[in-house]
Amino acid sequence: MRRILISSLLALFELGTAYAAQTPPGSHILTPIVITAKDGRTMDAERGLFFAPENRAKANSNIIPIHFIRFPAKDPSADRPPVFLLPGGPGSEWKFDRNSNYSWVEGLRRTRDVIYVSQRGNYSVSNMVLALKTQYGPIALDQIVTPEFAATYKKNAAQKAVDKWTGKNVDLAGYDILNIVDDVYEMRQSLGYDKIMLSGCSFGSQWSMSYIKRWPETVERALLGGVEPLDYAYDSPKWLWASMTRLAAEAEAYEGLKADIPEGGLMNAVKAIIERLSEKPVVVTITHPRNGENVNVTVTAEDYRNYMGSAWAYMQNKARGNLAHWPRHIIELYNGDYRYLAARTAQQRLLGGDDTLITLLIDNSIGITAERDAKLLKEEAAKWLGDINDGYHATRGVTPTPLVPDSFRADWDIDVPVLLLTGSYDWSTPKENAHHTRKFLKQGHLLEVTGGTHCTEFSEVQPLLPDVAEKIFRYVSADFTKETPAEFFKSMPSKVSLPPIEFASASKETSLYDEWLVSMKNR
Repeated sequence: MRRILISSLLALFELGTAYAAQTPPGSHILTPIVITAKDGRTMDAERGLFFAPENRAKANSNIIPIHFIRFPAKDPSADRPPVFLLPGGPGSEWKFDRNSNYSWVEGLRRTRDVIYVSQRGNYSVSNMVLALKTQYGPIALDQIVTPEFAATYKKNAAQKAVDKWTGKNVDLAGYDILNIVDDVYEMRQSLGYDKIMLSGCSFGSQWSMSYIKRWPETVERALLGGVEPLDYAYDSPKWLWASMTRLAAEAEAYEGLKADIPEGGLMNAVKAIIERLSEKPVVVTITHPRNGENVNVTVTAEDYRNYMGSAWAYMQNKARGNLAHWPRHIIELYNGDYRYLAARTAQQRLLGGDDTLITLLIDNSIGITAERDAKLLKEEAAKWLGDINDGYHATRGVTPTPLVPDSFRADWDIDVPVLLLTGSYDWSTPKENAHHTRKFLKQGHLLEVTGGTHCTEFSEVQPLLPDVAEKIFRYVSADFTKETPAEFFKSMPSKVSLPPIEFASASKETSLYDEWLVSMKNR
């Protein structure tokens, strides 16, 4: 009988969206799975589909499936509310074979079930769940990319995606912040939980805070990293520049770089590079990443801005490993070697590629208050970083998701116990976001990780020290009927530090471009 049941569930998963049309909203199905980490560890879990209206504001809405995974508590006798683990993006999905993600779930589930929830429109196993995509076409290598060109490029891609999916009878207006909040609320009901704990990083923190604002009576506590307050979907150039300045100060004090630091320091060198490229784009000859022939690439200030503030711009594909090369890249550019920037620009232009459409649909439904938008555009750092929110500015008139009112984005006093985590080198959600949020927590604590990057709590390359991770997991399991959150937080540090970064030398015989060529040949 068990085998028949499992086979039937798997068949329903394969039917996916077609099955959803015949399924009552608010119901769910589950099937057993085994999660295996890359290091060989395994844990039992259940993969599920929850069925919800595609657009709760519309009568007779389509019914869509929403993917989730439930990990059982190691000690269910503790009888604690479950953790709802909300991914970021919007548009991110966790890979649970990744050792750090696996370990994070293992820590969370000591005394609680853990329910990982995919965002609607963002998961696909066979035909199980619709995955909405935006397609980006290639850009000519000799194109002079200006802010106006970049904005039009993004707007046109978004419009094509909206037209495509609307033509497939997808009600895109339902892929907004309020519907994904209510997905969690109703999934909680369907699974039989009265209260829940929320955990998320980056947009996962903003999703969690949106839930707390809408359904506070159902939240027992929260653990949030990479903090995004509700009016902070648009990033602050000032605070991103401050994050970069903190790293520049550490790099300038590093013994192995002192001889190579340009006069005036790294941040002044960044300004000089942008001024040069703004005044006159540079034509750079590099080896074509596909056919090995020499090609010319026109590099502009806008191309540099795409990489300068990214903690993932180099070849390590790990945030802290990439930050170790960030000063080296500035020094190479300042000294006139634009080849690595041209190579990465060429890769991006030739590939085009796709992105998740819900990134724009959900973020544009949150939007920004007019007051904060105007403030960000006037920040001095915007002169150097440009409009770092140009994707939102360009597409918010295209996406059909309804905009929440200013009252939803407004700060408010939060009664729920909340532990905030932030990294001093977070270039996606700067630490200033978390310090702002801390002021509104009536039962809260902020733990800042000096040297930490985005979502530092489950970093693969530089994990938190074991004793710090243990303190976080003790918060998850703490019994607040025996001690108050305020009493517990007295045992938590306000700051911890990761080991210093070992910066890559700028005086190496090989350049970043030379190393890129080798990496391309080895693929």
